[in-house]
Amino acid sequence: MKLRLLICMLASAALTYAQRADSFDQRVRQTHLNPTGETGMEPLSDPNDSYFRSLAYFLQGDFSRSNQWLDSVALHGPMSDEHISRYYLLRGRVNRLVGDNLGAVTMFDSALIVSQRNQSDADIFRVYVDLLEHCRALIMFEEGEVYKDQLNKLANNSRIPPDLLARYMHRKAAYLIEAIDSTDIIPGLLQKCMAYCQVHDLPWHEATAAQDYGYTLHYRKAPGSLTYYERAEAIWSELGYRRDLSQVRFNIARAYSDEGRYQEALDKLEVVLRDAVSYGWKVPEADVWRIRSEVYQKQGNPNEALEAYRVYHDRYTHILADRIDDQVAEMMAKIGAQTTRNDLLRTENAMLTTQEKLEAESNRRQLFLLLTVSLAIILGSLYVFYQRSRQANTMLRSQQEVIESTNRKLEMTLDQKNHLYRELHHRVKNNLTTLSGLLYMQSRNLDSEEAKKALSEARGRIQSMSLIHQGLYQRDDEVQVKLSTYLEELLPNLLSSFSSESQGVDWSIDCDDIELEIEKAMSLAMIVNELVTNSFKYAFKDVINGELRVTGKKLHPGWMVSVQDNGPGMPAGYDWNSSKSLGLRLVKILVEEMGAQFSYTYLDQRARFSIVFEGEEDEA
Repeated sequence: MKLRLLICMLASAALTYAQRADSFDQRVRQTHLNPTGETGMEPLSDPNDSYFRSLAYFLQGDFSRSNQWLDSVALHGPMSDEHISRYYLLRGRVNRLVGDNLGAVTMFDSALIVSQRNQSDADIFRVYVDLLEHCRALIMFEEGEVYKDQLNKLANNSRIPPDLLARYMHRKAAYLIEAIDSTDIIPGLLQKCMAYCQVHDLPWHEATAAQDYGYTLHYRKAPGSLTYYERAEAIWSELGYRRDLSQVRFNIARAYSDEGRYQEALDKLEVVLRDAVSYGWKVPEADVWRIRSEVYQKQGNPNEALEAYRVYHDRYTHILADRIDDQVAEMMAKIGAQTTRNDLLRTENAMLTTQEKLEAESNRRQLFLLLTVSLAIILGSLYVFYQRSRQANTMLRSQQEVIESTNRKLEMTLDQKNHLYRELHHRVKNNLTTLSGLLYMQSRNLDSEEAKKALSEARGRIQSMSLIHQGLYQRDDEVQVKLSTYLEELLPNLLSSFSSESQGVDWSIDCDDIELEIEKAMSLAMIVNELVTNSFKYAFKDVINGELRVTGKKLHPGWMVSVQDNGPGMPAGYDWNSSKSLGLRLVKILVEEMGAQFSYTYLDQRARFSIVFEGEEDEA
């Protein structure tokens, strides 16, 4: 409900604002169509009434009264914010036409600031047109180009009303006539403006365009200028624009003079002179006497021409003197204001200097106090840090002593452990050697070859385990077995056990640097012992030049050990699972316990037994 009420209030405010804007613009149009009627109305207390009364007198050419009514705008309170730019703009136009160019620029700038603050494209466009006209009158064409470019951009804006577009057309044409000193593109622009004004019922702009078009034809010495001058004269006369009417009559008099119609020219100039004197138009009055002098000269009346020129000279001299006096007075006022301002600035500078000195002294004191406090804080912090560092160093030394004592105890314990571990391996090795010796002695007392053979195989297995413990006993690293060293010790022992079978056998060991944990080393020792024993027992019976190759290779990850001979190999179709050979069954069991893979191949007259372990490497 509150939202709906707020929307209704905003819509009502927007509608009221639009109605006020439309009402204001309608009254502006009515004042342009009938300024005499506006001046005859009874004044009210609304500041807008004073504005429209001033506008009416401005259109009639009575600039003094126009200024008076502009002054009364302030007495009745300021105009509304959306219309205040019109006040500044009208004040600037009056100032420009009475010769106060500085005051005109000041008012135009104020109007532009208000229009930009209100974000009104139409008001901004209106101010730019007046600034362009001001630049044309003062021959400031470089600055005028800036305003012309801005106007060209805004001219396509749908919010620009027709009366502003019409005024821009004929003011742009007038600017181009003087800025580029060419009339080639002007006629088309002015004809377009006159047609546009007729469509939108803007007779005051149509009259201005007709006058400028007549001036263009007159400037080019083309026929028809009087037609457009007289068209403008009729419109101005009907509307009651006395200043514009006098201007077009002045141009008609010049055209009459060029056509040799001297008396008609003098009659027109007489009418213009009366209005100029009546309304106090000093510059037009002086110009009338100048043109009169030219007409008399063409008529062949040099005395009248000289007298008219003398009057023109006097009038123009007074105008220049008044302007100089105004400028001098303005300059003196500025100098006085500047002197006062300089005195104030000097006083202010002295006060600022004193204030700066006081502030500097205060800042120095504050800085000294801050530095003192900071130094005290820093010294206190350093003392606390020093005390804490001493305590920390004392604790650190105590802890270091404890750590060193603990390390010494651990080293002693580790040495004892290693000594005991080596002693254990040594005793196990001695026990295995003793057991091997007992088996050997027992085998010598046996008559059965099969029993001797069984004891010999058992003795070989015991020796293979004994070599493992011997290697561990001889090394400081008691948990790793170097495979190459073990194989180089194992194979000669086996050769000595099978001295008759190993005759003529070429054997070799090719092993990478592989180190194994003791559990895997024990199992692998038994496996290699069984495979080499198997080769000596069966491979070289019918082979003249036997070959035995034991190979150890690193894999990534894992390792591989193979035993290869050039014997006849295993029988075709040999069933490994139902094998009755104790050695091969032992190999199978040990391989499974290790988590390795066992394979057999027979290629190129060579039997190859391989054990592959693909787990993580046991390399130290």
